[in-house]
Amino acid sequence: MLRQPPSLYSIPQNFFYFSRKKNTLPMMKTYERIHPMKTISENTLGFYNDQGIFTIPAKQYDTGRVFKFNIIDSCESMDLTDCNAYIRILKADGTQFQGNDCTQIADSSTILVDTSIGSGNQILSAPGINRCELHITDQNYTAVTTWNFNIQVEPRVHDGNHIISSDNWDELDRFSETAEKTIANAEECMDRSQAQTAQCEAATELCNTATQSANDASNHAHTAAAAAENVNITCTKDENSFILRITDRNGTSVESQNLIGDTPAFQIGSVTTGEEGSQAAVSLTGTMKQPVLNFIIPRGDTGSIENVTINDVPLSDQNSFEQLGLHTMTIEETLNILRQEVL
Repeated sequence: MLRQPPSLYSIPQNFFYFSRKKNTLPMMKTYERIHPMKTISENTLGFYNDQGIFTIPAKQYDTGRVFKFNIIDSCESMDLTDCNAYIRILKADGTQFQGNDCTQIADSSTILVDTSIGSGNQILSAPGINRCELHITDQNYTAVTTWNFNIQVEPRVHDGNHIISSDNWDELDRFSETAEKTIANAEECMDRSQAQTAQCEAATELCNTATQSANDASNHAHTAAAAAENVNITCTKDENSFILRITDRNGTSVESQNLIGDTPAFQIGSVTTGEEGSQAAVSLTGTMKQPVLNFIIPRGDTGSIENVTINDVPLSDQNSFEQLGLHTMTIEETLNILRQEVL
């Protein structure tokens, strides 16, 4: 419904009203029953600072606090039927917070902000002055914001970091955590030690192997040096052979005799003319001391006479003309042939 404010109240120019539709389902959220452990801070909140900027005290990190706001407009309760609301906070640490799930409309004119619902546990996390406001919208998305109010978050007395009592649970938890870290570090050190021990054992084994190899090499070197000591090698030669003799320090000799071969005397055997187009060939006969080489040389192809003129043959050689089937021509015969070619 549309409610007209009293005429005695000074209405700013930018004031607007919420439209209300009758016989419609309510949009307000259903608020859960307050748990016995929760404490409620009830306040009256308007839109024109007619109540002043009030401050609500609260302890840091409490999640059992509920802030109840009776919304008034022109000194009368405001009808919040079919409306939605959420809280907006500029926190003392400079961060901003908007709580939709923790803000609920309990009845037609009351808004509850519960620190135990949803993100409400962040409302009291920053100690100091937290500047707050409630934002309300109706079905037509018309919006209005309440006047500012403060939540003074008082930090808790201690954070458990400097407790010296031996029977304190925080001290026991910290001791347990320290012991767990110490055990984890010890296990890590043990693993590293085992890995290093394995590496040392492998390195020791390699060193032992290298030492054994060096000893074996030294023994072989001594054996070779002893074997090579006082060894005498001689080589003699006669007309038919040469003798290689090796004598060790004990006087034991080993000889190797190798015969000297004769120098061969090559001779030319037959030289035969082969047929035209055949392949040339060489054969070896005789003995090792007197080898004989036989050759077959093919005959060349028969030549042909083509395009031979008189000028290619000397005029004085008449027999050559007759052998070639040619005859000499006089100057007159030559001129007659030229005239016929011209005509």
